[in-house]
Amino acid sequence: MASQERLAAFVTSLSSQSAQVMACDSGVCRKQQALNGKRPRVDKHNLGQIIKLVVSLISIFFVLVLAPTPPVQAQTPDPGIQSQVIKLLKSIENNQYETFLEDGSEYFRSRISKQHFANVSERLGQQLKNGFDVIFLTQFKQAGLVGSLWKIEYRDGSDDALAKIFMEDGKIAGFWFQ
Repeated sequence: MASQERLAAFVTSLSSQSAQVMACDSGVCRKQQALNGKRPRVDKHNLGQIIKLVVSLISIFFVLVLAPTPPVQAQTPDPGIQSQVIKLLKSIENNQYETFLEDGSEYFRSRISKQHFANVSERLGQQLKNGFDVIFLTQFKQAGLVGSLWKIEYRDGSDDALAKIFMEDGKIAGFWFQ
């Protein structure tokens, strides 16, 4: 019973007297007197700091979210390379082996046999004759060379194709068509 009486006396003393409470503003805690259940008084100086902090955070948020980002620079194709791609496709279309090889490097010429070219020309020539458009996609580096990737859209509505061309010292070093 003695412990219950002491507990009751303690609760009574809390309700009748002022108590120490902790007030936390912007992460800084300090003791304040609470008088008979009244709210602790907020210091005008601390309130001003809180408002400044909130405004700063909102400003930083808007600067980061709404800041203009630099646009992605669109790559533009080298007109000489585009004309080479068209020339290669036209030579496939018309089964012109010598025209296909004339701007190629020695390595390029050595890798394409007349029979291989004839097979490719036979398979793709008619589709190319129906018309096509060449669209530049991107430029890239591979095996120490600068290459470019092209989309071939057939005007007859059939599936598109991709072409990769590599240039070295003004000569065609490689051409892949898929």
